[in-house]
Amino acid sequence: MHKLTAVLVVVVALTLPATLIAQAGESPNVPDRTDVLKLLELMHARIQMKQTIDGVTKQMRLGAEAGFKLKVPNATPEQLAKVDKLFNGIFDDLPLERWWTQSFRSTKST
Repeated sequence: MHKLTAVLVVVVALTLPATLIAQAGESPNVPDRTDVLKLLELMHARIQMKQTIDGVTKQMRLGAEAGFKLKVPNATPEQLAKVDKLFNGIFDDLPLERWWTQSFRSTKST
C-alpha cells in the first residue's frame, strides 16, 4: 500500500507543473522561434556543440585506451591503434550541420 501511495505522489508531483503551465496560457513575452535561433547564433552554439562533440570523442578515446591498458598492460602500438580507431568518426552519422543549416535557413526566409 505504501508503494502505491509513493507512486501516486510522484505521478501527481510530475504532472501538476505541466498542468499549471498549460493553464497559464501563452505569455506575450515568450520569444518566438526566430528569437531563439538568433540567440543561439549570437552565443556561437554551433561552434560550442562541435567543440563539445570533439571533446566527448576525445574523452571516449582516452577512456577506452586507459581501460584497454588496464586489461592489457603491455599493449603493442598496433593494438592501441585499433582501440583508437574504434572512435574515428563515431559521431559522423549525426547530421548536426544539416540540422543547423535547415534551422537557420527557415529563420532567414521568414
